[in-house]
Amino acid sequence: MFSIKSLAAMAVCAVLSMGGSVAYAAEAAKPTDAKKETSKPAETKKTAPAKKAAPASKAVESQDVVKQKLDETGKKLVAQASTHIVPNIKQKEVAQATDGRGFVARYLHADPSTLSTELRPSQSGKGYVGIVRYMEYTMECRGESREKALNAPCQSVKSRRMSELLHYDGKWAY
Repeated sequence: MFSIKSLAAMAVCAVLSMGGSVAYAAEAAKPTDAKKETSKPAETKKTAPAKKAAPASKAVESQDVVKQKLDETGKKLVAQASTHIVPNIKQKEVAQATDGRGFVARYLHADPSTLSTELRPSQSGKGYVGIVRYMEYTMECRGESREKALNAPCQSVKSRRMSELLHYDGKWAY
């Protein structure tokens, strides 16, 4: 048999899979008392249309909220990329220059100022797909020795456009 908690969880999943909001799903998952429903039928009729109208108004609002969450997630993703990709500004890769003149320190830089996001409904009709785009630059610093190359000013020598696909089903997953 199913417990009340598992039935409530199934009800939430069912409402969300039909495009309902989390607030509406939580309301639908609440256990009801049959005695209260029979003793106050007028109140049930008054509140039922308002609850049905709420998901429609929240659907428009929820897309804005989802877009805002995508923007926030995109910022976090680019910040993580800057610190987690190797080589990065704190862990530069140093090698002797191919032309034989000194050393070259290289690192990758994900530029947060180039961040752009796009929100699309998923093809399955459940949730959204987010596209996060940013530029990643290969930076080089030159010097006569390893130490001088590590401390020299750097310049961009290559760039590439990065695109990350994310899926939203209550939260952004990547």
